[in-house]
Amino acid sequence: MNDYLEKAGKFNLENWKSDENWAFISKLYKDLFLKIKKITTKLGDDYNCNQYTNSFRKKFKPILIFEDKTEEIPEEYLRKYRKMGEIKKFSVDPSINKYVVVIHNREKSWNNSKLNKYLISNNMFKEDLIEIKKDS
Repeated sequence: MNDYLEKAGKFNLENWKSDENWAFISKLYKDLFLKIKKITTKLGDDYNCNQYTNSFRKKFKPILIFEDKTEEIPEEYLRKYRKMGEIKKFSVDPSINKYVVVIHNREKSWNNSKLNKYLISNNMFKEDLIEIKKDS
């Protein structure tokens, strides 16, 4: 394949690295491709869809998902929340502003006085907290 591309005279392969990704696209989509390529945030960095709601029992869903950020929960425990249907092929509806409580460390979370007060006032106890492993 390299011989063919060099012979065609269309590509300079002198600086080509074997681990480099190539994209062959028509001129019609070149601008769109370059715009998408500049985006550095991966969808999973901001939105983890249903992963979080699987971390607590359904009976706690009303007290752990919020329509907007809340003062009752420390911000370090809130993550943006989207359902699968709210994520499209190339976009996320920006008007949806839901948040979900996420616990990465049960002990630390339970010892946070503000979070603890909120959980206890809603009949949620330490054993109800399920840790979500952080991606490394």
